[in-house]
Amino acid sequence: MNNYSPKQLNFCFALFSIVCTNAIFAHIAQDLELDKVFESINRTHTTQGKKALQELLATPTSDVKVLRDRQSVISYLVDHSAQHEQIIAALKQVSKHEQIFEHAFAQSSSVENASLEQFYFSSDMFKSWNKSPIGLELGQIAHFANLMSSSAQHCLTWALLKWGLGEKKTCIGCPLDHDHDHAHDKKKKKDHSHNHDKDKKHDHKHEHVHDHAKPKKQDHAAHHHHDEEENNNVKNLKNALLAWHTVAIFQDLYSVCTTTCNEMHIIKELQQQLMTVAHGMHAIKTVHALLHDQSEITAHLRRHQNLDAICMQVDVSEKLTTLLKLLETNTFKGKPSVFSRVGNILAAYKLLQEVAHELQPALDAIGEIDACSSCAQLMTEHKTNDCCYSFAQYVTEQTTPQIQCGNFWHPLIDASDISMNSFNLGTDNFARNALLTGPNACGKSTNLKSLTLCVYLAQTLSIVPAERHCQTIFKEIYSSMVIADQLQQGKSLFITELENAHTLLQRVAMLAPGECIFVALDELFKSTHHEKGQKVAYQLLKKLHVCPQVITVASTHFEELTQLAQQNPTVCTNYTVKNFKVVRGIGTFDDMGNDDYFD
Repeated sequence: MNNYSPKQLNFCFALFSIVCTNAIFAHIAQDLELDKVFESINRTHTTQGKKALQELLATPTSDVKVLRDRQSVISYLVDHSAQHEQIIAALKQVSKHEQIFEHAFAQSSSVENASLEQFYFSSDMFKSWNKSPIGLELGQIAHFANLMSSSAQHCLTWALLKWGLGEKKTCIGCPLDHDHDHAHDKKKKKDHSHNHDKDKKHDHKHEHVHDHAKPKKQDHAAHHHHDEEENNNVKNLKNALLAWHTVAIFQDLYSVCTTTCNEMHIIKELQQQLMTVAHGMHAIKTVHALLHDQSEITAHLRRHQNLDAICMQVDVSEKLTTLLKLLETNTFKGKPSVFSRVGNILAAYKLLQEVAHELQPALDAIGEIDACSSCAQLMTEHKTNDCCYSFAQYVTEQTTPQIQCGNFWHPLIDASDISMNSFNLGTDNFARNALLTGPNACGKSTNLKSLTLCVYLAQTLSIVPAERHCQTIFKEIYSSMVIADQLQQGKSLFITELENAHTLLQRVAMLAPGECIFVALDELFKSTHHEKGQKVAYQLLKKLHVCPQVITVASTHFEELTQLAQQNPTVCTNYTVKNFKVVRGIGTFDDMGNDDYFD
């Protein structure tokens, strides 16, 4: 013990507890065709309900309280049909939105994460804003401003270039776009103003200056031509820059519009998904509201507390509380819109990714309700039929096992072909064990499977396809109906049967006081020749009959096995099956009439 940690010891004790409280079964799923049985009895409306019903069907229990709690819920729903219909309607609404919950529970792909990274802050300083609608909206404004920055840069560059080109001179004292002839007009006026009577000195200076400044006609024409050519070059440059600026602006605007449209499309998709989650939560809350004041149901549902906690927002995380409040805002009502608050959408989606797993307990509770509703609906459908379902009754005080099953039938058989039968095993004046004999195709295997299915369903769904059913709680339900060889291990069919028989006897030997086992055996040791198979089967049944904690029902074509009941009628009873009806007695083994089967 010193070599094990406390956690390991606790795990071992927990595992031991599970083994002690749950029935162990072998080959049941294959022998009883539980997959087909499930399809025939399934009336669930949600994926979670289907999973819950499958779990119930696959997990027999020896806990009587659990079984009776299930019966209490089913019985209430059967007796209160109006309320049951309301619950069914709410479950159908939940089923419409289950897929989005499953998507939220699944891990997002790398592509999806990459497409959404642009909406959230990556810096550690601002990561807390990823759950704040206002913070995310400020981030979106900054993001849009960043998208527009390229266009702003182009506009500023164009303005500076235009201003710089506008200040360029084509000649001394002449702007680029000014009329160049005004300079010569000024010069002529200046010359004219100096033609007045002055003293010679003045005239000499004036004439000297005037003659010196006066350009030649040829020089003036060349200079004028040069200025025009330079102006044309500048204008061409301005036009080219204008064209470049226009193209750049349109490219930027197209890029901004494309990016913005894509982002708005993604945000609308997120809003649509979150609206589905909001509608699903509303449907879940509707189911909760229908059950809230019904202690006759809620007191017997193991997972209702989880549903109550989430719907009432009690004992849940702060993040989940924030998410549920956001989902109740107007952003997630109506239809998706580009005018909705982007911050609410992004914050809610981020929170959903982080706390989606906290919603699973509520969905599990919905599944439990749906599974019970399915059983109630199944009972209601067959209520007025001869082939009905009933609640199993449980015997807990007696130390020896017993079964009373009246008018049982198999749900996989068409109603028009059903022949109902009854068995009493281990009760007063009835032996604990039964041996079924009769010709081929008379219904031995069908009745054996039907009875075994009733015993099995009594410890899973707690309802059985029978008019009445009462049984001991069995620690183990063992069946051996469909056996295959194990060629990879070098074991023939006979060796496999022999090993299974040894395993069964070991399990019987390990039963504690008060524990019981139900054993169903179909066509024992048919894989070897008649004499040997009959001998081995006789020995096995004799050992099983000796144990008072075992109920054994076996079908056979071996005549000598009927001697077990004749030798000890208080332990075993012979039954014969003909045309699917079971009666006391020994059947014939060659009652097929014409032996020529292929004519």
